[in-house]
Amino acid sequence: MNTKLLTVVFVLCGLTVHAQIGYENGYFINNEGEKTYCLIRNVDWKDNPTSFKYRIGESVEPKLASIETIKEFGITGATTYRRFVVLIDRSRDHAERLSSNRNPEFTQETLFLRVLVEGKGTLYQYENGNLLRFFYGRDEDPVQQLVLKHYLASSSKAARNEAYKQQLWNELKCEGITSRDAENTKYTRTDLTKFFIKYNTCNGSVVVKVEQQEKRDLFNFTLRPGLSYNTLVIRNNQLSTLNTEFPGSLSFRMGAEIEIILPSNKSTWSVMLEPIYQSYTAEQTVAASFPIPASSARVDYKSVELALGVRRYFFMKNDYKVFVNAGFNFDFPINSKIVFSSYADLDITTGVGLNLGVGYSKGKFITELRAGLGRGLLGSYPQYESRYNQLALIACYRF
Repeated sequence: MNTKLLTVVFVLCGLTVHAQIGYENGYFINNEGEKTYCLIRNVDWKDNPTSFKYRIGESVEPKLASIETIKEFGITGATTYRRFVVLIDRSRDHAERLSSNRNPEFTQETLFLRVLVEGKGTLYQYENGNLLRFFYGRDEDPVQQLVLKHYLASSSKAARNEAYKQQLWNELKCEGITSRDAENTKYTRTDLTKFFIKYNTCNGSVVVKVEQQEKRDLFNFTLRPGLSYNTLVIRNNQLSTLNTEFPGSLSFRMGAEIEIILPSNKSTWSVMLEPIYQSYTAEQTVAASFPIPASSARVDYKSVELALGVRRYFFMKNDYKVFVNAGFNFDFPINSKIVFSSYADLDITTGVGLNLGVGYSKGKFITELRAGLGRGLLGSYPQYESRYNQLALIACYRF
């Protein structure tokens, strides 16, 4: 199997699709206050960005804009980021790295903050890796962090400084909001969004923007029947007369895949787990060569494979998606052997191989071409080398 050719196909596919997707209607405001409407590459940032790519038109080369020159940008109907100089506490929340200082340890930084709710009281979010911080602004007041800090109260006891609840109660007062409202608000996007909507509504402020979290599939379940073209080559390092190249043959394969969609980057990444039943039978004549007489060899191979890998989607027009994936196949043979008519049988043993796939989907229907590359089947026999290759065409239905 030509792995170099497969690599070229993957790269070309990725480059071609990459050039066609990702830019959506948006705008940015520069340091001079000039607003420019453009196309912005929407990567559905998990971590707050410090830069972004944009185009002034479809056929124009993309440019890079950075936090140094842009004070606000947004994607229509999706998200808005604003630049602020803020005090942020980056204290660790992990138990093994907690500080004994109860108070926030602020540093001054220039950040793009994501607008979650906008009105008389505006809620912002900052995320970077495992760090999640919320900020708020009220009218013309400076933007401040809502403080939640984990710390060590003693050598063996962790505690939480939930100062943000007092901030909500002190700074965002309204007749319709009670101290219990502030006390019951968790330091989460959902709870804080509800609190700020209530505050703005109570104050008669028109809520200009509430960013809705997009509802997405968390996982997919797919039936994956298909046809597989299989080949096997074995080499004996002591008796070359036992070297055998078995002919390729078609066989049926059946799989059922569970795919977990990762939440960032517009759901373009996923991890998948697929149990597969596959089989391969073939015969070959082994020529006579002293001291081994002419004989025949037969492979009878059945197994359950467990394919574990990652997948990357590229969104096309008309609801088409192209994808590539890569992973490992963990193979568990079922009473599988290579049988020689004039020599000892060989038991096929558990092995691990690499798989690569490329395909497209529309709605619930998916087609994939997947290659299993060079898996060994005779790990129990040090005098043997083996290489088992698969090329499968899979027709899938997603529930």
